[in-house]
Amino acid sequence: MAKQKTGAPTTKVMSGSLGAAVATIVVWVLGATGASVPSGMEFAITTVVTFIFGYFTPSANGDIAEPT
Repeated sequence: MAKQKTGAPTTKVMSGSLGAAVATIVVWVLGATGASVPSGMEFAITTVVTFIFGYFTPSANGDIAEPT
């Protein structure tokens, strides 16, 4: 298992969390405007947005794992 230099979450993890929050707000706005969003679609939107945020966020210099 890789060991991080610090116990702080990596940049990719933090951006993925932000993506989940953004997706939740988007689904809420859609619901508030009267759009019907099926529950399965809510999960799919959250998953895809979280993946996109995490995938396209570059790793910071401090995020590199130490060799074990």
